[in-house]
Amino acid sequence: MFCHACIVQQHPCLPLHRIEEWTGSFFQCTTLKYLGMQVQLGHNPGHRCHNPCLSSGNNFVIIDVSGIQEIALDFCGCENTQIHFKQLLQTAATFNVLEHYHLLSFELKVLAYEFYHSLVRQSDNTGLSHIKDQYSAFMHMVYEWWHLWQLRRSGREHDPTDANGTNSRELAVLCPAYPHPGKNLPDGWESAPPSIQWLYALFIAIDANFCLKCKAVSSDDIDPGLNVGWAYFMKETKYKNYLSARSGEKQECSTCVSHNAINMADTMVSVLWTVHTMTLIGFTVTALNILYNIICQWSKKLWTRMDSMLAHLYVPHDVMQICYFIPKFHIGAHITAYQTMFVGRTNGEIPEHGWANINWVALSTKEMGPGSQCGD
Repeated sequence: MFCHACIVQQHPCLPLHRIEEWTGSFFQCTTLKYLGMQVQLGHNPGHRCHNPCLSSGNNFVIIDVSGIQEIALDFCGCENTQIHFKQLLQTAATFNVLEHYHLLSFELKVLAYEFYHSLVRQSDNTGLSHIKDQYSAFMHMVYEWWHLWQLRRSGREHDPTDANGTNSRELAVLCPAYPHPGKNLPDGWESAPPSIQWLYALFIAIDANFCLKCKAVSSDDIDPGLNVGWAYFMKETKYKNYLSARSGEKQECSTCVSHNAINMADTMVSVLWTVHTMTLIGFTVTALNILYNIICQWSKKLWTRMDSMLAHLYVPHDVMQICYFIPKFHIGAHITAYQTMFVGRTNGEIPEHGWANINWVALSTKEMGPGSQCGD
C-alpha cells in the first residue's frame, strides 16, 4: 500500500492501472485522475513540459482491455509542438484492446456491442458509476485500425506515395494455389502440349452464401469505405450502374430443376459473388475449369453477356480452354442430361467448407454498411 503521492509518482508509464483506496473499513475503487495524476502530451513518459496547457474539458477517455477510464491531460505548449487537435481527440483506444477485439470477433464471433459493454462491466459491474457511452467512437477506431493494419502488412507505410498510391487488389494476400508465372509455373508452360495443359488449369469454384447477405442499411454515400477495391472486393460503383441499366430484364426460366440460386439470381448477393470470383481470374491461364451448382443455366449466355460487360470485368474466352462442371454434392439434383454433360472427377464444394465457421460472423456483417463490409 502507498500514499496518494507515491502512487502517482510510480505510475507515469502506467496511467491505465486500476487503483483501490482504503477508506478505513473497505477498499474503494478510484482512479489515478482522481488522485491528481496528469498525463503530459508531446514528451516522453515521466517528463514534464516547461509550458503545459491544461485541456479544457478534462474528460479524455481511453478504452483499454482493463476497462474504460478517464485521464487528465496536459497539452504541450512548447514552441515547436503540434497544434492541440493533432495531439489528441476526445477518445482513444489502446492497441491491446483493438487486437483483443479483433481476435475475439473471429475466433468466438463476439459482437462489437457485446464486447464494448463487457468493458463497461469491467470498469464498474455495479452500474452505480456513470460511464459516458463511447460505443460509436470505439467502432470508428476499430474500423480505422483494421484499415491501417492492412496497409502496414502490405508495406504501404514504407512507400513514398503513402496509402493514396495503393493499387487495386494490392492489399490482398495472393492465393498460393493460383497459377503464378515465375513462381509456381515452370518455364514454357504456355506452350505445353494439349495432353498436359490440364496441369496448369485454374479451378474456379463459385457459390453464393445467402446466410452472409447484408441488410439494406446505410449507403455508399454514408459509408463509402476506406480501402474498397484494394483487397478482395472490387469497386462496385460502375457495376451497380450496369445492373441498374438492366434491372428490367426478366430472369429466364430454368431448363433444369428449380434451385434457390436460380430463383434468387436477381438478388445482389448472388450476382456479386459471381462477379467477384470471375475478376480474380486474370489473364495468365490458358485452361479454365469453372464449378457452380447451377452451371447448367449460368453458362448458357455467359459469353454473349461478356461481350457487353464493362471493360475491367471482361474475360477473354477465345484464347482459353474452358470446361464447366457441377460440384459432386449437387449433381444428383440435376436432370439426367445435365448430370452426364457437366460431370467431373472433382469435389468442387470448396467454398462451402468454411461456411459452418464463418456464418456466425453474419451476426456482425449483416448490420454493416457497404464500405464497412468491403473494407474488412
